[in-house]
Formats: sequence, C-alpha cells, structure tokens
Amino acid sequence: MGMGLWLEQQRIERQKQMALHLATAVAALVLVIVLSLLFLTEETRGGVWLAALLPVLIIMAICYRTALRYACDTHQLVQTYWENEERKIRSILESIKDGYYELDERGRFLAVNPALSEILGAPVHELLGASYQEYVGKQDALKLKHAFRWVSHTGTPVQQIDWAFVQRDGQRRLVEGSIVKISEKSSGVTGLRGIIRDVTDRRQAEQTINHMAYHDALTDLPNRRLFEAELTIALSQAKQQGQMMAILFFDLDRFKYINDSLGHYFGDCLLQSLSYRLKENVGSAGILARMGGDEFTMIFPAISDETEVVALADRIIASLQSPLQVEDRECIVTTSIGISIFPRDGEDTQTLMKHADAAMYSAKEKGRNRYNLYSSTMSLHVAERLAVEQELRKALERHEFCLHYQPQLDCKTNQVVGVEALLRWQHPEWGMVSPAEFIPLAEETGLIVPIGEWVLRTACQQNKAWAEAGFPPLRIAVNLSARQFQQENLVGMIKQVLQETQMQPQFLELEITESAVMQNATRVIGILHELKNLGIWLSIDDFGTGYSSLSYLRDFPINRLKIDRSFVNDITENEDAVIAKSIIAMAHSLQMNVLAEGVENEVQLAFLREQQCDEMQGYYCSKPLPAEKLEEWMQQSDATALAVWGK
Repeated sequence: MGMGLWLEQQRIERQKQMALHLATAVAALVLVIVLSLLFLTEETRGGVWLAALLPVLIIMAICYRTALRYACDTHQLVQTYWENEERKIRSILESIKDGYYELDERGRFLAVNPALSEILGAPVHELLGASYQEYVGKQDALKLKHAFRWVSHTGTPVQQIDWAFVQRDGQRRLVEGSIVKISEKSSGVTGLRGIIRDVTDRRQAEQTINHMAYHDALTDLPNRRLFEAELTIALSQAKQQGQMMAILFFDLDRFKYINDSLGHYFGDCLLQSLSYRLKENVGSAGILARMGGDEFTMIFPAISDETEVVALADRIIASLQSPLQVEDRECIVTTSIGISIFPRDGEDTQTLMKHADAAMYSAKEKGRNRYNLYSSTMSLHVAERLAVEQELRKALERHEFCLHYQPQLDCKTNQVVGVEALLRWQHPEWGMVSPAEFIPLAEETGLIVPIGEWVLRTACQQNKAWAEAGFPPLRIAVNLSARQFQQENLVGMIKQVLQETQMQPQFLELEITESAVMQNATRVIGILHELKNLGIWLSIDDFGTGYSSLSYLRDFPINRLKIDRSFVNDITENEDAVIAKSIIAMAHSLQMNVLAEGVENEVQLAFLREQQCDEMQGYYCSKPLPAEKLEEWMQQSDATALAVWGK
C-alpha cells in the first residue's frame, strides 16, 4: 500500500540530502584532480612545487575520503531513520480503528488504511485508484463535493462532517470525518487527506435511547412525555386553523384484579395485546399513547363535530367484545373512555386532560364498558372523589374507623352462633360515611390492605374480649377483599394476628367473594388449604352473584356458602325460590353449611327453615351494632329475643 503524499515528500527530502553529500565529495575530488594537473604542469619549475603541494594533496585526498565516507554514512543513517519512521507511521495507520484516506485532485484514493477498508467493505487494492463517489449516495456525494471544493480552494480544514458510506452489498455505515488540504510544492503533489470514524453503532444507540425516552417500553406506543409534546403541537394547530380536536382517555376496567390474580407478567402481555387492538382501530386518525399502568390516551385532531369521536369510541368498545389472545388463553377486557373536546371543554392542555379524566371516571361509575363526554358537573364529582381519597388515607392514622357487628343465628335453635364484623368510617366533619362510598375507593387505591389488617386485628381483639367477659364462644366473620386475598404474605399476616390476640383459629371465619375466588382459582386453592389447615373457617360471600363452577367449588376447602341478599328479598317468588333451594341443596351435598343474608321478615325465615337453611343474618334479627350495643343485645336475647324467634 502506498503511504501517501507525506511519505513521498520525505523520500524526496532524503534524496536531496544524499545529493548534497555526494556533491561535496565530488567537489573535493575535482579539486584534488585540478591541483594534481597544476602540479604536473609546473614540475619543470623544480622540486619546489612538489615540496609545497605534496602536503596539500595528501590533506585534500584525506578530505575527499572523509567527505565520501561521511556522505555514505549520513545517507545510511538518514535512510535508516526514515525507514523506521515510515514503519512507525505505517504501523499506526494500520492499527488505528479510525479510517485514513488520501485523495488526489480527481477524488481518487491514493492511500487508505485497513480500518477504512473495513468501513467501505472493500479490500485495499480495490479501493486504490477508485473514486470516493462509488461509495456514497447522491446526496452525500454532492455534500462531499462541496466540502472538498471548499477545502481545496480556501485551504481551510473541515474538522467534522457527517455522511454515509454505502458498501457493495447495500449496507450503510454512518461516519464522521475530517478534510485537510495537501499541497507539497517540493513534490508538486496536491490532494486531500483526512480521518474517518465509523459512528453507526453510536448513532443507532443514540436513536434507541431517544426512542426509549419518548416511547413506552412495554407497548412501544408514545409515552406521557411524547404525548404531551404532541398534544401541545396539535392544540396550537387547532387554534391557528380554527378547528375542533378531541382527547380520549382510556382506562381498563378491573385491570388491577387481573394483575393481582393472574400476575404482572400476564397483565403485561394483556396490555401488549390490547395496544395492538387499539392501534388497529385508531389507525392514522390520531395519536395513541400509553400514560402508564392501564391508562391510554389519544389525540383526535381536526374533527368536524363530536359525532366523529363518538363513532371512534363506539368502534373501540365494540372491538373489545372479541377476546384478546394472551399467551395460550383468550381474555375479554373492557374499557371506560372519557372524552373532552377543544374548545368547548377547555383551551389548554391541562384543562382538556383533566376534563377527559373526569369523563372517564364518570363512565366507570355508570357501569364501565362505555364512553362519556365531559360535562361541567363531572369536575365537582371528581373533586369530591379526590377529597374522599385524601381523607381516607388519613383515617387509619386518626383512628376514625370502627367496627359494627351483625349477629348470625342458627335457624333451628335461634342461638347466636357468630357475628360479622363490618367496617364503618366516622369522619369528624362528614359524620358516618357509607361503606359504598369508600370501600371501592380503598380497593382501587390499595388502601384496603392496611385497612383490612386493622379490621382483622380489631375483630379478633374484640372476640377475645367477649370470651374473657363470659359470653358464649362466638365465631367472628371478617371480609377479605380480592386485593387483600392476593397479598403474598396473607397467611403469615393472619397467623401473626392470631398469635398477638391469642384467639383460637376455629373462632375466626374469613369471607371472600365468589368473583375473587375465581380470578386465579389454582393459586387461591393453595392459600385456602393453608388457612383451613390452621383451623380457620372459610366462607364464600354473596354466593350466586359470581361465576364459580361446581368443579372448582368441590376443590375449595369451604365451610360455608352465604346466599346473597338479592335472592332472599323475593325468596317466595318462583325464580328466586328455585335458586335458593338449589344453593342450599348443592351446599349440603358438598358438606357445606349455608347462611342466608338479608333476612328481613318472618316469611323469609319460614321459607329458609323449610328448606333446612343452617343459619341466617339480617335486620329481622338485628342491624349491625357497635360492640357495646351488641353486648346489650346478647344479654337481652336470653330473656326476650329467643322467645320471639321461637314463633
């Protein structure tokens, strides 16, 4: 490989030095010859000349020999030095990772190093004499042509310029390079040289990092940051062009239960499958983004009226009626959609997002699996909901919760056999807050976990206190929400509470809903067996309102089924009567106890007794009472209540 114009210049300089040394030696030789001739012509003048010139001739001969030897030695030293320098430069150019090139005035490669050969994907011998234009695209060729011309005409180096080399197989390599002019007057050689660095991997890494910064890692949809930037742009365009635009806020219904019961991995796979379904429906109509968790948003620009966005919302909801393929199973999910429209519902991004969010929560409260357009009354409701949530977070610390207890009686003997502990919230300003208002919110926010532990501990402490006060042994029932039931340390927490309160496990009953049991039946069965082995009673609450199968029910170590109050209200009607009879018969066939909830009159009680229902609870016996009131009720029951129940 030629080492380029710089090395050529060094060769020329070495030749000049050698010529100078040889010229000196030749001059000395010529002088000796001239003097010798003079000596011969003057020999007739006698031996005087000989005597005078002989020392001079000897000295001149010695000088000649010395000059000649010096010239040869100097040449050898210079030759060796420059050969070493050439080897060093060659070694450096061949070992560096950056490419090195030299071009002549016509853009042909005069010199390249192995690194550049690798970047271009061509051997060195093929590159030498070839034009650089064979390895760049049209746009980059024009760009480099201008840069080369500028450097050649002005002599000003270009420190960095970006372009792409195209290899023979079509692969593109992104590079950064420098351009320096070569102009050697001594050799008459002119051209360009520079260093080239392959930055393909770095640029790809930068693009990847940039993509990750603005896209959701799970679904590859735009994330919150990119969505907000796009929303700002879309809103600005809508204002300039006098157009309407809409924001849609999606939230999956009951996704937390899916995550808790089937695991986060399944939940992630579900979100991926859902994102594909949403993208299919949105298409190029708008910008879809994932804000986090199970929340998605969409910008629908340039709409003519709200019917367009309503049609899209209807289409999305309808598309989710078809099951999503998640791993090896099919899964049906629904979503609640809130919609706000510019300029009607707000003129800035923050207001539009807030109103779309409020509309979404309104859709959830109306039954889920629907869309809702924003109205001004929603903001007030959302504010109230946020206020309840904030106060709920403080309620446990401020000891605002209390328990009321509703007795459970044996249908045959009228004896009190247990009580159900029911949570109440006594707010210092709002008074008694209905459980229907705060229990669902506690489950959504996860506050039900610490609250549920407090309920369990307080109920066990109270039951232990009643036993020590001389009341007959009672079984106390505590509700476990689906969120609590998915705790990893649920069994350990219950063991700890029993140890702390010193209550016997057989006097604790845990109630779980039918739907919570069925969300992840395989996992639940194992946990239920652990609890059953401790001696704890287990019951399924609100039985008949969920979707459990008999095959699973046989596997559950359940002690009791509780018939939901909705079947007891009209229990004398044919349909509800058949359902109640079936539940009682089925439970008894599985060796389970049956308790009917919501008994409010003697007719209902008579029917239950006739069908051999084991136990009951309801307002006909007693409403839920504070602990001290229940104590009074139990003390009176020996004298009066049981007489009434014997009718």
